[in-house]
Amino acid sequence: MPSVLRQRIAWLFGYRQVPFAVRGIYRFEALHMTAWGATWGCLNASFGMYVAEQSMVAKHGMGVSVHALRDVLAVSTIAASTAIANVFAIWWGSMATRFDRKRLLLVSMLFVSLTMSSVAFTPWLKPPWTVWLFVVQMVAAWVGVQASNTLRTSLWRTNYPDRLRGRILGRFAIWQMLVGSLFVVTAGAYLDGALKLPLTDWRIDLSFLPGAARPDAYAKIFPVGALFALVSVALYSRVRVRGPQRAVPVKSAGALAFSDTVPGWISTWATGLRTGLAEAFDVLRHDPAYRRYMFWQMVAGSANMVMIVPFVRILAHRFDDVNYVTAAGLVALVPQVVILLTTAYWSRLFDHWSIGRFRSVQMIFWGGGATLIALGAWKISLLILTVGVAIRAFGEAAGRLAWQLGHMAYAPAHKDSLYMGVHQALTGLRGLSMPILGALLYEYVLDWHIVWVAAALQLISAIGFARLEQSNAPAPAPVRI
Repeated sequence: MPSVLRQRIAWLFGYRQVPFAVRGIYRFEALHMTAWGATWGCLNASFGMYVAEQSMVAKHGMGVSVHALRDVLAVSTIAASTAIANVFAIWWGSMATRFDRKRLLLVSMLFVSLTMSSVAFTPWLKPPWTVWLFVVQMVAAWVGVQASNTLRTSLWRTNYPDRLRGRILGRFAIWQMLVGSLFVVTAGAYLDGALKLPLTDWRIDLSFLPGAARPDAYAKIFPVGALFALVSVALYSRVRVRGPQRAVPVKSAGALAFSDTVPGWISTWATGLRTGLAEAFDVLRHDPAYRRYMFWQMVAGSANMVMIVPFVRILAHRFDDVNYVTAAGLVALVPQVVILLTTAYWSRLFDHWSIGRFRSVQMIFWGGGATLIALGAWKISLLILTVGVAIRAFGEAAGRLAWQLGHMAYAPAHKDSLYMGVHQALTGLRGLSMPILGALLYEYVLDWHIVWVAAALQLISAIGFARLEQSNAPAPAPVRI
């Protein structure tokens, strides 16, 4: 085995770079994040859309018209479930300051488990209520996942030192993505009743498994994800929280303002929302460079989100030989593997390029990948479609870095959180509207040709990012880990 590969495996599994004082915490949290990865993967929005398309709307004659507006809205709402959940992020941040954060995290994960378990009863309803109940369950589960993400991040700040936090959390992210992707593919094999690799004749029959390949087989998958959530709760209960169990409320005029007398949950959220919106408009009004950056980010991000529902519907309706395993591979496994393999490469470029140049190159890959997806849909070629997905995932690895760090090229140090808040708010606006718009354009206006439009917008945004006028200070040299 090459020495570099041995070093990477040792880095992923070993404790050598984990301080002795937090090794006990790290051990249980690493196991927790591995189990949580299965729950997270089960709730993949694109996978949920495909389940709704195949099991509740299109394929099994369950009494719901494929062309009904309510079905278009239902599937697109699943696509927007993560954005809907993000609306509650400011509320969870508020609650974390006055409650035991670990206990609240455990409760949020129990809520996710309970919601996913309820999918077992979804087939008991008659159409169209089946798909709409599934929509509610997906959105509710993502609200719980968002709560757990917010609270877990707060505890990471308490438990792990600044100088090593990125290395430790990087391992957690890798395990979560890998386990989540593998869970989605395994779930797809169960829903198909067979494990069949696309573009080959290789096949393993799984129809002997109880309930496999039935129209309501999805009702067995989500309770399994709920079981992994319970395992995650049991593992995290063993994690010790260093420092105070709850954050200390502070006086502030910002979006998360608290006084010594903390108001009720609703009033705190409403006040914080009003203040945050006022500050966001102030940033966009007085910083024209950041306003231009956000404009092109809005164009590029909107084009990306417009494709979410059409891509799943293309798989469900245009390719007769696409099964659950193939769909799971295209929406989860291939993108996550490409992102994991290429993030380190993009991170080096990010340290040396301006944000405009970095985003422009990323948009070329996004637009080029979307063009290949449209070409694959036109020629009904799964191979071309897969190459397009992989190229877009290569660009997505850059997009995740730029999404988290790009605002720092414009934000003064003391306004970093405010600039990021503006970015998040606009992302939420796109997430709430663009999947629904994309679904409506696909269903009633452009059909699969909507992908050509998305590709064109992303290539146009590449030109827009390249023309951004900005001055960036040289970035610090990257730290090798």
